[in-house]
Amino acid sequence: MKKNEAELREALDQGEPFTIVLSSGDRVRVPSHDHVFLPPLEDEEGPIADSDRDDFFQVWSKGVHYRWIAFEAIAMFERLKAKTD
Repeated sequence: MKKNEAELREALDQGEPFTIVLSSGDRVRVPSHDHVFLPPLEDEEGPIADSDRDDFFQVWSKGVHYRWIAFEAIAMFERLKAKTD
């Protein structure tokens, strides 16, 4: 797996919204696992070597806006606090 990819997949598996903080300081909100498209780990021939996999993934927001993010650009993940009324 690429750098930070295991942590990203773990955050997606938890099923709660979170924010990706990039090394530039930019923040990218991830509302759900449905908003992220990761390069596959394997295909019909079996596992794909990391050198043959893309270094970027997509995060979609509302509407048609999306961002390409490099796995290496991730600095940390922030959990979003649930609203309580």
